Amino acid sequence: MSIPTDDPAKLLTPGNILALIIFSTALSVFLTWLRAPRYPEDIQWVGTGKGFLAGFREMKNWLQSGYNTHSRNGETFIIPGLLGTTPEVVVPRSQMGWMLDQPDHVVSTAAAHYDILNGEYSFVDKTLLKDPYHEHVVHRSLPRHLAGLIPEIDEQVRICVDDIYGTDETGWNKVNIWDCLMRLIPRVTNRMFVGKPLCDNQEYIDNMINFTLDVTRDLMTFPMVPTIAKPVLGPLAGLTSKYHYSKTAKHSIPLIKQRLHDLQRHEAGDEGYKNWEVPNDYLTWTITTAKAEGRMDELDPVRISQRLLPLNFAAIHTTSITTLHAFLDIICYDKEQNIMDSLREEAQKVLNEEPAGQWNKAKLASLHRMDSAVRESMRVNTLSQTMIIRKVIALGGVTNENTGQHFSQGTMFSCPIWCTQHDEDIFGDGADAYDAFRYSRQREEFNEKKDEKKNPDDGLKAAKMGMVTTSVEHYGFGHGRHACPGRFFVAHELKMLISYLLLNYDIKAQEKRPDPKWIGKAMVPPTDAIMELRRKRGTTVTS
Repeated sequence: MSIPTDDPAKLLTPGNILALIIFSTALSVFLTWLRAPRYPEDIQWVGTGKGFLAGFREMKNWLQSGYNTHSRNGETFIIPGLLGTTPEVVVPRSQMGWMLDQPDHVVSTAAAHYDILNGEYSFVDKTLLKDPYHEHVVHRSLPRHLAGLIPEIDEQVRICVDDIYGTDETGWNKVNIWDCLMRLIPRVTNRMFVGKPLCDNQEYIDNMINFTLDVTRDLMTFPMVPTIAKPVLGPLAGLTSKYHYSKTAKHSIPLIKQRLHDLQRHEAGDEGYKNWEVPNDYLTWTITTAKAEGRMDELDPVRISQRLLPLNFAAIHTTSITTLHAFLDIICYDKEQNIMDSLREEAQKVLNEEPAGQWNKAKLASLHRMDSAVRESMRVNTLSQTMIIRKVIALGGVTNENTGQHFSQGTMFSCPIWCTQHDEDIFGDGADAYDAFRYSRQREEFNEKKDEKKNPDDGLKAAKMGMVTTSVEHYGFGHGRHACPGRFFVAHELKMLISYLLLNYDIKAQEKRPDPKWIGKAMVPPTDAIMELRRKRGTTVTS
């Protein structure tokens, strides 16, 4: 019996719809298999064949098993992808140098980020992650301009903390740590991105936060979407990102156009701009860098406004989680380690040095205990089980000359950060425990020695224990030439924030730290954690 075709609606029977779904799913699975990279047969898989959803519960255990069995012996292993994600070839420390030394046209950071963050749909314009020019600008400009930013960031921290945490000296105030940080970090960071007054514009900030949440939502849900359905569902999911971008753009584009005009008149020697002070922020850096490098496409106001999206995503998401964990470690382990008083004493001593009451690069660099407390928190609380993701993009793949193994195009490499940073062979007994002054003890001991008794090698080793220093054993900020270019700013930002809170607020220590929760490879931050604080009597309120 033939199916009538005079009325297309008659084809939409439950049976036909079910058949279409089954066919689409099967086709999606086949296409995914067809395009999947091929892996060397001598590399072991860890965690396969244990149930469709087992990876969401067991990934941490799988990685630890693979690390113990293979990574400790200098061998790579493979973990399965969850739902629609690509499997990862987990590289041991002994092979990280080889991976990181590969040229970008062979093994790419940008391509990996593009896939993981759904760059085609979540970031308004796929060019933003395919060609991350904003990262180049920050990498080139931030170190040279960071010292000049410190007074502005310090002022912004004071304003935001007073506004968000309150100035009541009479009673204890219970605050949700995560909610406060999501209001504070974007304002402080955008002081560096776009300057005042836009960094305090509520609509601009709210929509940057919402854009970040859009990307995070897509990051979690898009792997579940069948490949064949992504061209349809992807643009639909991206509508919220575009909406929130449009809300930010109505504020940022006029500012960018004005900045382009002002810089042009200033460079032309316009008499009216003789005493104009060039703003020290990302907008100025990207305009001057694009002009110097002949990147006329990066001088388009719309493109510049779009570049603020991935910058804000990285700054808001990762910095807020890092700060949340640092706060929790400091207040929850205070009673046994006397952390808050020790950090408060150090901050007060350094801040009293000339110029008194003002932070500068040298002063912030001398906060060894605070640096250690945050670095240790980053060691213990990684954002994911694996980091430093790279994708093989060379058509012919890449061969590891050290092992003879060949990896085809599309292979994803990663490094086992959680297992590495909890390895007792590296960090000694108690590697799982938070030790606030793990990294500052050696630095302080070296500094206390008389000059004639100081061993230069010990000084060099101590200097490498700073928060922003990366290695194959500590890579919360990444490692190699693509290590986070904003890590120096983040380090200064967190030190000023923690110092201001400790010097101006009484903060109650807590008895128990919330246990970490994991979904697949991702650590879920305890966003319901509470902190109790009260403004110290007689402290100055920033107007």
